[in-house]
This record gives sequence, structure tokens and C-alpha cells, in this order.
Amino acid sequence: MRTPPAPKPKFTPPSAEAKQTYWLTHAQLIRGHKPVKLSDDEMKYWAEELHPINIFLEDNVAVRVAKIYCYGVEKFLKDGKCKYLNSEAGYDLIALQLLDDRPIVALKMVCPSTDTMYIIPVPPYMQTVPEALDWYFTIDNFLGRVGTQT
Repeated sequence: MRTPPAPKPKFTPPSAEAKQTYWLTHAQLIRGHKPVKLSDDEMKYWAEELHPINIFLEDNVAVRVAKIYCYGVEKFLKDGKCKYLNSEAGYDLIALQLLDDRPIVALKMVCPSTDTMYIIPVPPYMQTVPEALDWYFTIDNFLGRVGTQT
């Protein structure tokens, strides 16, 4: 006779210090191709933090990705009123209407080795994927990003 699976432990909100660790753990699960589904209690607790504008304002790219995946990639793009500006070589330049006054321009890319999707903000004047990639990989921008990542 098979033993029934153990019940999922009840969600306990993390302390302020543990919030970053919580999201980084989800980021690791995503990179390992394990499904990430938040419970109803978790969704209620994280409701404000999982609002599209708050997700996009997250500085840590791994945490931002985890939040987007937990919120739902398609839902994030739909709720952000995503408009595709340019596509080239597997990259998309998109505009998200997260703020009332102006769209936020971002580079949407998928890592070929982990199949993880990233949405990286770029300056609003970017019009093509090559232009956004050139900006993203300039040394000044790279050094600025390295200082804010975990």
C-alpha cells in the first residue's frame, strides 16, 4: 500500500532579511527547470510586490526573473500592455506601458543554455535590437550592472 504524499507545509511569510533569499531560491528553481507555482497564501502575501511595475523596478535581475515567472510571463506581458518594437536573432525590443506617462523600453531575451527569459530595461530612445544590445554590452553599463547584482 502506498503512503499518501506529505501535505505541503503552510506558507510562513519570510522576515524582511529573508525576502531576497526567498526570491533567489525561486530563481534557482527556475534555472533548474523546476515549476514554480505560488500557493494562494503566497500570492496574497506577495500581491503588492508582484504588481508588474514593482516587478520591473526590482534591481536584481535574478529576483526580477523569479517574480516574473511566479506572476506568469504571459500575464506580465499582457498586464504590462507589451508592444513589440523590433525583433532580431531571438531578441525582442519591447515597450511596456507600466506607467501612465510613457512606455518603458526593454530588451527581452532567452538564455540559450537555461531557457530562462530575461527582461532588461534599456534607455527609452532605443529603436532596434542591435542598438539595445550594443548599449547593454558597453563596458560602462556592464560595470554598473555588476555592482547591483548578487
